[in-house]
Amino acid sequence: MSDFLMDDKSFLEELERRQDNKAVKQFLNKRQAQKTKDDKSCHMIVAMRRNGKAKGENQGLSKLVIRKVVRPGEDYHIVAKEFSNQLSNEDGYWRMYRSVNKRDLTKAKQALQLKLIEDGDRISHKIDSEWKSILMKKECRAERRFLLDVDTIDEDVCVKALTKLDDLGVDILEDNQTPNGFHWVTTLFNPAEMSEFEDIDVKHDDLFYLFDFGDKSCK
Repeated sequence: MSDFLMDDKSFLEELERRQDNKAVKQFLNKRQAQKTKDDKSCHMIVAMRRNGKAKGENQGLSKLVIRKVVRPGEDYHIVAKEFSNQLSNEDGYWRMYRSVNKRDLTKAKQALQLKLIEDGDRISHKIDSEWKSILMKKECRAERRFLLDVDTIDEDVCVKALTKLDDLGVDILEDNQTPNGFHWVTTLFNPAEMSEFEDIDVKHDDLFYLFDFGDKSCK
């Protein structure tokens, strides 16, 4: 859980009223001493094991998604690598992603506070999971970037798309090759301008591919 979330007196008081709940008590015991005051946003790292029924991937294994918050000031590259090492004993072949847009800790904290007040008894045993879910809601974006999911490696298509983006004055902020093509993180534009490209989806708030890991025999 973010140190920023744990640096709010009213929120802590609300939790302390629920200390009879084991999960809440454990949550409070994990409070970190270090507080970050200059950055109120974070990224989310997501490890995903797909069941891949259509592609013969991870046969006999169910889909599994595990999320981790990148604390303000941390390097998401390092966090993602350490996270994959922690999951090295899990069965299957995995993909690691990062949120395209940073998440607003202030908005997420307020949303979680409200949910605790309205429905605390139901969610008090799963606060960490609820916190991560709220962080990923579109209302908790700290910035607005698009993800272009390019489902082809055809050079002509990619060059044509990049030229079109350049003509539109769109900046490509990040890019990475995916198993099926590319992920491009860009500044905002009118998505309709890219409708001619059948192999490119413009996504408003999604996950940016980082790398694969795990048992390749399950790929």
